[in-house]
Amino acid sequence: MLRTFPKAYKGKHIFHPGVAMIKGKQVEVTSELPVIVQSDGEVLAKTPVNVTIRKDALLIV
Repeated sequence: MLRTFPKAYKGKHIFHPGVAMIKGKQVEVTSELPVIVQSDGEVLAKTPVNVTIRKDALLIV
């Protein structure tokens, strides 16, 4: 993780075998053991978790 984390700044972390890229309006994340789910460094929940993307919900300036 220490070697891969700095690659996140340039988007190169997506090539790591432990990283999965998925697209969809709704995504369900599950795991055998509970895993902490984070977004932008903030803890959101533990698995299992459902994530829904809302159109126009985020304003980016």
